[in-house]
Amino acid sequence: ATANAMYERLSDFYRRLFAADARPSLVLAHGRQALHEKFQGTILTSRPELDACNADTEGNNGDRSGPACAAWIAGSHRKAFLAHVGVGTIDQALLGVLPSKFQALRLCGLASRVLVIDEAHAYGTYMNKEIETLLEFHSNLGGSAIVLSATLPQSQRQALTVAFARGLRSNAKLPPTLPDVAAYPLLTLVSGSGTTAHPVNTRADRHRVLAVRRIASLGEAIDHVADMASKGAAVAWIRNTVGDAIEAAEALRQRSLTPVLLHARFAMGDRLAIEADLISTLGREDKTGRRAGYVIAGTQILEQSLDYDVDAMITDLAPIDLLIQRAGRLWRHTDRTRRPTTSPELLVLSPDPADVRDHKWYGQISKRAAFVYDHHGIVWRSAKALFATGHITTPGGIRDLIEQVYGHLPTEFGDVPEKLWPQSQQAVGKTSVERSIAKANLLQLDAGYSGATNLLNWCEDTITRTRLDRPVPMLRMARSATPALSRSAKVRPARSHE
Repeated sequence: ATANAMYERLSDFYRRLFAADARPSLVLAHGRQALHEKFQGTILTSRPELDACNADTEGNNGDRSGPACAAWIAGSHRKAFLAHVGVGTIDQALLGVLPSKFQALRLCGLASRVLVIDEAHAYGTYMNKEIETLLEFHSNLGGSAIVLSATLPQSQRQALTVAFARGLRSNAKLPPTLPDVAAYPLLTLVSGSGTTAHPVNTRADRHRVLAVRRIASLGEAIDHVADMASKGAAVAWIRNTVGDAIEAAEALRQRSLTPVLLHARFAMGDRLAIEADLISTLGREDKTGRRAGYVIAGTQILEQSLDYDVDAMITDLAPIDLLIQRAGRLWRHTDRTRRPTTSPELLVLSPDPADVRDHKWYGQISKRAAFVYDHHGIVWRSAKALFATGHITTPGGIRDLIEQVYGHLPTEFGDVPEKLWPQSQQAVGKTSVERSIAKANLLQLDAGYSGATNLLNWCEDTITRTRLDRPVPMLRMARSATPALSRSAKVRPARSHE
């Protein structure tokens, strides 16, 4: 979803990055690219098509503002980084630092490119270690990188900085800690001459104080959505799991609302259609005329990358960085002059952080979410910091909120209620295990291809795992085109997998 949204944005302007007579390729690289109709329509397969594109004519292929991609690049993910510009999932780049076939081709393509990693805060421990290793390899090969995040903790910024500097072989010039600059936004620059930090100014319309209010029950959430929708507001309700989102949508239907449901378990074609409708209705322009009273219930898909704007929002309690990301979709388009509400307010469905009676505290709102965000100490700190502050101030208050939650050593739980220690300790232990597994799986730059540590477990890039998730069975839906069975025929139902 993220890659698709970014591809749509880049398609409109990427040619402006090149000379007027250049014909750069733009590739979309992820496992579902074949289902992206717009990208498939840009693939140039024949010599006449390539010639027409190079000829700057008025035809579709000659339109210099339109995207195009040579078929020899689009035909394989392994070649994606040979395109002038590419958009894809981070997995395609991570395969370059894992013992997978064609990893050298991926690194070779990346070496002369600027590697942009967006939403760097959003990955787990295993993938964070992979990204650190990727930055080390990339800098060692002479590449440049831009790592973006609106909510990156100081500790993670330090780890990424050290990794890139390690590839530069400039550890002696790298200070033991980052420059003591607390400004936000902040640009940290790492090069062979050292590390510097530079405050960055923001536009005036990005300064705001967003009120935050806690609600304690699903009933309150449903009432608020219904009330806002009746006033003509566009409303988003972001839940932490697919099951919770489905139940929320069903509860809203029982209130005579017609919510749009969006989560990751839709068939890809249906999901793309829902996303397109969402952007058409809640984007910068309401192209459908259905914005008033539009209700979207969904999961973390609504958290980042999709450029939509709502008048009212409810979110389940989650780690603070994710809550800030979600809040960014509330009154996002500041040039919208007409709103059915007088001011934005973020409602957070959360148990009371001052009333922790047992280890099931976080599960009061959703037992499922308690397994998704298993470090309950981080979740509790997020609730405590946010509700004590009572608002999200951008840009000045972001850094403080983030560090109140993440600015502790992993083993420090003194501020966390004792009832939540067991879950928090288990989460820290799981984090340590994931990082150790990542170290064992990743290639080591100094060892070279003949090094003993790099000679193990090489396999096809189609089966190399870039994420430490449990294997997920893939089911393909089919529709029978055969004549109907006679009444006497017996059909044994196929087994399904969860």
